[in-house]
Amino acid sequence: MKKFTGDLIKVTALAGVLMVVQVFAWDEPTQAPPGGNAPAPLNVSSIGQTKAGGLLLNTAGADNGLLVDKGNVGIGTLNPLQKLHVVGGKAQADDFCLNSDPAKCLSGSGGGGGGGVGQKMCIASHSGDNWFVTMQVPSSWTIADCKKTVNMSAHPFNAANRYQVGCVFANSVSVGPIVSQSGNAAAPSPNCGW
Repeated sequence: MKKFTGDLIKVTALAGVLMVVQVFAWDEPTQAPPGGNAPAPLNVSSIGQTKAGGLLLNTAGADNGLLVDKGNVGIGTLNPLQKLHVVGGKAQADDFCLNSDPAKCLSGSGGGGGGGVGQKMCIASHSGDNWFVTMQVPSSWTIADCKKTVNMSAHPFNAANRYQVGCVFANSVSVGPIVSQSGNAAAPSPNCGW
């Protein structure tokens, strides 16, 4: 029994020493998160949160990667002034649309081939005396409307009468080929809905 008691004292003493070593081996954080050595996790609170590193979203391929229900989104700015405010670079996408109407997309590919957000132009000219008239026309006009207007307002029917259609965009202009007033003009590229 004496040997058992001695062994029990030794085991208990060893366990006590190991417990003291473990307690002193762990360093408690010096401050509550996010200060000190433990960053706060992103969570569902209503308080704004920051993250120093990159943030990857939708790595599993959900239908929607990021939804912003209210407020503005800033890229390159901490004070966005619009729903999407990009500062310090260019925004790039496969297409830009003014609203859900595919006819108001820059690509001009929505809504049956029409589209774009440029201003339509109808251009009439006469090669004999070098005159031309450029008219800004409503977005509802078709190439046939331009042709009809040129035929009514140009010199009497003459092979030298010509017309073409075009578009004026914020930073560029596009025009289709010049055709005789009896011909059918082709839409310019990029197109603004001709």
